[in-house]
Amino acid sequence: MRRIVCSVLLIAVGMVFGAVAGEAMESRTYPMSVFFEEKLYAAAESAGIPCQWDDPEKWHLSVFELLGVDWPEGSSIKRIKSLGTMTVHNTPGNLSKFERILDEFELGIAQIELDVRFVSAGRAALEAVGYFDTNRVDAAVLQERLMARDDVKLLEAPRIVTRPGEDAVVKHVKEIIYPTDYDVQLNHNAAALTNAAALFATVEPQAFTMRTIWSIVQVTPTLTDDWELIDLELNVQLAGEPEWKDYGAKAKGEGAATYDLPMEQPFIPVFSADTKVSIRPGRTIVLGGVTDSRRKSADNFTLAFVTARVLNGVGEAYAPRVEKGSSHEVRRRFESEGMESWTWHYVPPFYHMPMGPAEEKTPEEIAKEKAEEVAETEKFWKEWFALASGADWPEGAAVHELKGLNRIWVKNTPTNLVKIAKTLEEVYSNALVEFDLRYVEAGRKALSEVGYFDTNRVNAAVLLERLMARDDARLLEAPRVITRPGEEAFLKGVLEYIYPTDYYVNHACTSQAVGTNTVYGSDSAGAAVEPQCFTMREVGTFVQVTPTLTADGKVIDIELDAQLVGEPEWKDYGAKAKWKGAATYDLTMEQPFFPVRASADTKIGVRPGSTCVIGGGADRRKGDEDKFVLIFVTPRLVDP
Repeated sequence: MRRIVCSVLLIAVGMVFGAVAGEAMESRTYPMSVFFEEKLYAAAESAGIPCQWDDPEKWHLSVFELLGVDWPEGSSIKRIKSLGTMTVHNTPGNLSKFERILDEFELGIAQIELDVRFVSAGRAALEAVGYFDTNRVDAAVLQERLMARDDVKLLEAPRIVTRPGEDAVVKHVKEIIYPTDYDVQLNHNAAALTNAAALFATVEPQAFTMRTIWSIVQVTPTLTDDWELIDLELNVQLAGEPEWKDYGAKAKGEGAATYDLPMEQPFIPVFSADTKVSIRPGRTIVLGGVTDSRRKSADNFTLAFVTARVLNGVGEAYAPRVEKGSSHEVRRRFESEGMESWTWHYVPPFYHMPMGPAEEKTPEEIAKEKAEEVAETEKFWKEWFALASGADWPEGAAVHELKGLNRIWVKNTPTNLVKIAKTLEEVYSNALVEFDLRYVEAGRKALSEVGYFDTNRVNAAVLLERLMARDDARLLEAPRVITRPGEEAFLKGVLEYIYPTDYYVNHACTSQAVGTNTVYGSDSAGAAVEPQCFTMREVGTFVQVTPTLTADGKVIDIELDAQLVGEPEWKDYGAKAKWKGAATYDLTMEQPFFPVRASADTKIGVRPGSTCVIGGGADRRKGDEDKFVLIFVTPRLVDP
């Protein structure tokens, strides 16, 4: 993982030293790192700008001019190496452009900040803000709309700051400790075999374990080489207060009242998302959309909004200033030539100039080779763009690969620039893959009326739209997960059920010492059930997905494992017990039956924005035999 080693930070806001009389110019001084100058030098070389380390002002001016800063007479840029600063003298307008470039090419990013908002919202609230809309609403807009509503609850709001490449964890938890085993002791106390027997019992909890609940955020952030994207290995969890189930049995002996032996175990509701994403500084993504597994909150959905930022050394948030909805920036217009220059944020990765062993060469030979290398690079890009996008290269048009800044600069007519932009977006996009899943329950009549059973197949997106417009179809879950192509993502909203897989019946009889012997009564006894060997089963929604893109970027190949597991039904395998003179009573021994309402494990290829439907099996829960559960899957490519 890449670490930031420069100790001097670039700050995009300079210090104003004063205006020069009569010239409408100012001088501003900026902290400068050697690391920054090395990258600027590499950019100048790749663009064919002559560079001399002992006289940097000329090539500094040339690179910034290429990126849109004008240098009128009297302007200058000075490096003060001993102080690690750079003083720029120019008009306020050009200084603003210069600062914008420093901001966009920030090399002194000190740390990455992550904001996570766990939100609980009902179905009506999510519908009102557009969460279910086919025309996707931006995650930041969803968050803003939800937070403005009175019927939405902010559950947790953790924030974490760390350096790039470092693993960080923030927890807001409560540690609950509970037993995973019990031991029951039954005894009789009788003065004589003919006396009324008194049964007493003790329950001894054993093998305690600890479980953390509430919120945990774990992240490992890294920065891409062009500083424009934050790569996140992200795991967020939210575990709620447990519900408790008592597995204890009734105990009774002759002459004693029936009483409980409490043996409780926790059922813990968990929301969890594990993914790898790349997002631009300041952008927000949303994960979740699974219902709260607790019965009292069944119609509430849990979402996690994640916003990543980069901070400089004084804690100021940095974000590249990109035109909304575009991956390029218009730097400068060449009105007289009918041309513009655009600079893209990423460089196509497959092309690299050949590197040979260092040789002793004269300055003239070095200059000649550099000119040939620049010409060869430009020729390659012109030919490639002409083939891939149909762009023409009229006289005066140019292209430069700015390796040090990880940019590609193109000067051409607006028509040709649009063609080039489209090609780069299709082939070299940093797009993420976002999945919307909809678990829908519908009866036979509803499915018949929307065309699900028609021989002339109805499009899945149309089916979903028709079902959602009906009162007799129910949206069960609406999970959303986002990840990078080629990376596995996992999302779940579950309730952890803990139950015994074994029982032991503990019984006791009355006894009395007679001489040197112990005599046991055969007509007076008691019994209790001791649950053992506890195990855990998660109940709720599971989504595990790994997307990849085809070479042309037009199809998303998906490895999908999706499940919806319902709340268990309980069957009591306990027996009846009766002793002489005592009433009949039960020995409870319960086991759960878990209905897997929908499960799909498949590999499919879907065009971005299209919907496919999986499932349709009958719901096997009691009372729901005439209901069917379907899974609608919609993958999209979204800008980071």
